[in-house]
Amino acid sequence: MVDILSKFIAENFGLSFFLGVVVVAGLIQVIIWFVKTLLKHRNIENKINGLPCEEHKAIIDKQSGKLDNISSLLNNITGQVELLVKMATSVPSKQLLYTAADFSEKHSPRKLNANGELLFSDIKGEEFLDENGAFLLDEIAKLNPKTALDVENMSLAVLRVNSDKDFFVRLKNWVYNAPTREIVKEDGSAINKDITLDDVLFVISLPLRDRYLSAHPGIFVE
Repeated sequence: MVDILSKFIAENFGLSFFLGVVVVAGLIQVIIWFVKTLLKHRNIENKINGLPCEEHKAIIDKQSGKLDNISSLLNNITGQVELLVKMATSVPSKQLLYTAADFSEKHSPRKLNANGELLFSDIKGEEFLDENGAFLLDEIAKLNPKTALDVENMSLAVLRVNSDKDFFVRLKNWVYNAPTREIVKEDGSAINKDITLDDVLFVISLPLRDRYLSAHPGIFVE
């Protein structure tokens, strides 16, 4: 049938007309194909844009919120476990008592004595806390202290745990180069002492404690 129609057109209308019909027919086919393809893609796009539906979107949002809460809880637990492990292998409590006696006095609450104030000044402790206090306070907050004593203990623990971070390099270099210094005891006698990093962290921990308590007035301190 197609051959007969082609022959009829060629004989009665000429070859040029026949070729024109072929070209136009081809263009029509191309246009039809293009339109169908465009509509198909648009339908797919509409379906994608419509996902998820309101019902499923609510479920997904709810589950996403739960996952965020679980992730936050796991991060908090991980941080506390890490802190406990490092505290368990840190400086013995007996050495800490010596450090506390050398650089502080118990005046309810404990505060730096003259030795501690001088060491805090020499290591530029206030500058250290101004630069890094926000991070350290956030680390204490993760441990959710309930009392002022918790804050005091956790302040020192957080300093120890994070002492491997880069911002402690200046303090470590100071300790490395620090000469033996004279420590005046409560009875007025004096000893020579080589300052350790734990001495430095201890004298920083009490001002850090005070900063946290100032930022959290709801913690029971009486």
